[in-house]
Formats: sequence, structure tokens, C-alpha cells
Amino acid sequence: MYTDGSKFQNGDTASAHLKVSDHSSSGCKIHPANSIYQAELIAISNCLSKQINTPTNLPTGLLILTDSKAALEQLTNLKVGDNPPHILQKIINSIEHLRNETGTSTVLQWVPGHSYIHYNEEIDRIVKSIATSNNTIQKAGYTSYPDFVKVLKKRRDDHWRETHEERTLIHGHWTKSILSDPTRTPWYKGTHEKQQYYTTINRILSGHGNTPAFKHLMGHKEDPFCDDCQDDQETGSINHLLNNCNNYHAARRVLYDDLQIPLSNNIQDRLQRGLDPDILTKIYHFVRNNNLQL
Repeated sequence: MYTDGSKFQNGDTASAHLKVSDHSSSGCKIHPANSIYQAELIAISNCLSKQINTPTNLPTGLLILTDSKAALEQLTNLKVGDNPPHILQKIINSIEHLRNETGTSTVLQWVPGHSYIHYNEEIDRIVKSIATSNNTIQKAGYTSYPDFVKVLKKRRDDHWRETHEERTLIHGHWTKSILSDPTRTPWYKGTHEKQQYYTTINRILSGHGNTPAFKHLMGHKEDPFCDDCQDDQETGSINHLLNNCNNYHAARRVLYDDLQIPLSNNIQDRLQRGLDPDILTKIYHFVRNNNLQL
């Protein structure tokens, strides 16, 4: 008996087995959440179930060939006391049932895939044909918990990205320009700094801080202008303080050289390329050493 599983990029997934003695085959589409590894295990399990459900003329020995090393290694490495996934338990129980109830011994053998072995190539064609067919998905596919978790996480992340995109169409352009993907690893993971550091960096990433513009908005300052650029009446925003205020020109030039960005660009441009801890630390020291009102 040759078994095989197949999974396409669009999610179409199937398992199948082929009986060499009479050239009969059987297979089914399974839930797209199943990994290719799980599909291979389901193929082995369904092959064993087929033998149990058709007990007439059962051989004394059953040889099942698969090109999935991972499936065989998982079965081989099981030890007494283990609590394996349901599909592995089902395979073990089926093998024991055939041995105890019918006297049939079962051997699982690895066969190299895509090596022009006739029956292995044939089962490969069969299972791919089933996967791409319009057949109904078999409900009893024994989709594993890890496979379902992987799918659910992907759906969560996709929904998160869509929501982030919708909510930043009007507001949040500053943050979106820096953090376009909300599912990225948090920038602060693995860092150990003072609270002031996290406050400062978060204000830069959000584009909101205790700036002259914000103080004016809150009614704590008569005008929104930068205290160091009163004659030019430049709004004291985070963007102005970080990238344009003449009072910090010399220090900014040193920072830009350190960050390897041209003076025609801005700090946000550099942050878009990645929130590296070293980069964030340099920006933080620029803010603190020059007493920027963030």
C-alpha cells in the first residue's frame, strides 16, 4: 500500500492510498487547516482503517509505504507513557487491532519521493487530483490542535492588519509610516531601560508628546510655536523638533551621520527600515541630551 498527502498553496489538501495488488485507490479532501505532515498521517490512518473495515482476504503481512520521513520518525520515537496526538493514537490502535484481531502484522516503510518509483508517482498524481477536485471536505479529518492554532493566528493577524489599515486612513499617518505592520515584534521586546526611555520612544513612534504644539492644544501655552524658533513661527511639533529646529542643527547633523541618513531625509525615514535597539538608543540620547520638549 502506498500512501500520500498533498497540500497546495491555496489551501487545497488531501490524503490518499493505493493498493498495489488490485490497483485500487481511495482518498479524500481534508480541511485546509491541515499541514502536509498531518495529511500524510491521515493517509496512513485511513489506509489502516480501510483494511480493518474490509476484513475479507486480509494478508498476514501489510506493507505501507510513505515518502514522509517526519511521519515515520514521529511514530518511531513514541515511548511508553507518551500522550501523542489523536491521529498517532489512531494509527497505533489500528496496527494493534490488525495484529490482535486478524493476525496481520504491519510494516511502515519510507520510500524516497520524486524518485520515479512507479506506484509512488501514481499515488502522488491521485492525491493531487483529489486535492484540486470539487469533492466535499471530509469532516472527520482529525485536524491537529497545532494546525488549527496556526490557521487561527493567521486569521487574527490578517484581521489585525486590515483593521489597522482602515483605522489609519484618516488618522495615525505618522505611526503608520513607521509601523506599517501591527503584527511585528514589539520594539521593546528584550530591552531593559529606564521608564523615561520607553516614554520618549513611544512618543516619537506615536507622533504625540508634551511638545509646544500639544501644550497649546491643552490650553497650557498661548501659541503652538517652537520656543526656539519664535521669529519664524514654526509649529513646535515632534516632526519639527526632531528634524527641522535650527537650535539642534549641529547635534542633528551628528545624529544623522550616526544613523547613516542624508540631511534631506528625516528620522521617520530611518525608523521605517526597522526599529533596531541601537538606533532607538541613539535617537533617545539625542532627545535627552538636547532637552527636546517631548
